[in-house]
Amino acid sequence: MTDPRPVLQGRALAAATVALLLGVFAVGSEALVISPLLEDIAADFGTGVDAAGLSVSVYGLAVAIVAPAAGWVADRTSRRAAILGGLVIFAVAGVLCALAPSLLSLVIGRALCGVGSGLFLPAAYAWVGDEVPYERRGRVMGWVIAGWALALVAGVPAGGFIGQLAGWREALAALAGLAAVATVLAVRLLPGGSGAGHVGDRAARVGLRDALAVPAVRWLLTVNLLNMLAFYGVYTYLGSFLREELDVRSGAAGALILLYGVGVAVMSLNGRVIDRLGKARTVTLTLVMLTVLFAALPWTAAVPVALGTVLVVMGTQQAGFLTAMATLATNAMPAGRGAVVALMSCTTYIGVTLGAAVMGPVFEGPGYRVIGVACALIVLVAAGLSLRLRAGDQPG
Repeated sequence: MTDPRPVLQGRALAAATVALLLGVFAVGSEALVISPLLEDIAADFGTGVDAAGLSVSVYGLAVAIVAPAAGWVADRTSRRAAILGGLVIFAVAGVLCALAPSLLSLVIGRALCGVGSGLFLPAAYAWVGDEVPYERRGRVMGWVIAGWALALVAGVPAGGFIGQLAGWREALAALAGLAAVATVLAVRLLPGGSGAGHVGDRAARVGLRDALAVPAVRWLLTVNLLNMLAFYGVYTYLGSFLREELDVRSGAAGALILLYGVGVAVMSLNGRVIDRLGKARTVTLTLVMLTVLFAALPWTAAVPVALGTVLVVMGTQQAGFLTAMATLATNAMPAGRGAVVALMSCTTYIGVTLGAAVMGPVFEGPGYRVIGVACALIVLVAAGLSLRLRAGDQPG
C-alpha cells in the first residue's frame, strides 16, 4: 500500500509547518506549565498537591477519550477543520481555567482543554503524514514536535514567572491568549483543502477496529503507553520536587524545566538524525537511555551541574522517542493514518492520566525517588517491547 502523494512543497509546506509548530507550542505550554504551578494551585484551593494533580489526570483522560473519535472524523472530513476547531476549544477552555472559582471547576476546564488537544494533535501529526514522504518525514515531524521544545524553553518558564509574580490564574490566562494567537496564525498559514483525509478512497473507510487489527499498530500503542505513563509520572511532580528540594518558587522551578526543553529543542530540530539512524532503532535507544535518566534524576537535585545535565539529556531522548514514534505511526497503516495517530494520542494521554494519578500518592508518601525507580522500570519494559517495531520501519 502506497503513501498518498505529497501535496505541498517549498514555501507552502514550510509555512504550514510553522503554523502547526505554533499550535503545538500553545497547547504544550498550557499542558506542561501545570507542573511548576501545582503547589500554588493546591494552596489556593486548600488541598494537597496530589488532589491538584487531578487537573493533569483529567486533561489526559479527556484527550484519551476524544482523540480516537477525532482522528476517525478527520480521516473522513478535513484535517484542517480538526486542527482549527481544536485550537479554538483549547483557547476558550484556557480562559475558563484561569477564572475557575473552585478545584472542581478547574478540573472541568482542564477536561475541556483536553478535548481541544484531542482534536488538534492527532490531526496535526496526520497532516504531516499526508504531505511528506516517509524518507523525509522525520525531519518535518521534528519541526512540528519542536513546538513542545518551544513550550518548555519559553512557554513553561514564562508561565512559571508569571505565576510567581502575578499568580497561577494570570499565567493560565496568558497561555490562553497564546492559543488564540496560534489559532489566528493557523487560519492564515494552513492551506485549505490539503490533508483532508482523502475522502472517497480507502482512507475514508478505515476505522479504529481496522487499525487495531494490525500487529504493528498494537506494538506501537503498547510501547507508547508505557513510555508516556513513566514520563508523566516523572514530569508531573518534577516541579514540586524541585521546589521542595531546593526551596525555590514556581519561577525558578520553571527555569530548571527549561533545561529539559533545551534538550527537546536540540533533538527536535535535528530530525534528519532519526531518518538516518532509523525510526524503530531510535525508539529502542532512547528508551534505554531514559531508563537510566529517570532513575538518576531524583538523586541529582543537590548537584546543579548533574541536575542540569540529566534534564538536558532527558529532553533529547524523550524528543527523539516522540518524533520517531509519531513518524512510525504515520507509516504503520497509511490508509488509516488518522485513526492510527489518534490511537497514539489516546494511549499517550491514558499514560498522562495514569502517570499523574498513580504517582501522586507515591510523591506524597515514599517520595520522588521511588517515582524515579518505578518509572525507570516501566521504561525498561517498553525498551524490550520496542524491538518488535523494527519490521514496520519501512516506507509505506
